[in-house]
Amino acid sequence: MKTHQELRYALYPEVAKHYTMERIRSDFLNGKIFNGRVTKAYMPK
Repeated sequence: MKTHQELRYALYPEVAKHYTMERIRSDFLNGKIFNGRVTKAYMPK
């Protein structure tokens, strides 16, 4: 089985406050979780 890794970064709360719902979905929604492969997301501090 193939493993897919995605690197994501956290936001400052002041920046995230001004995000639209569309922007939140495009940046944070992971719709590829149940697609027949192992997926992991890593958020470094």
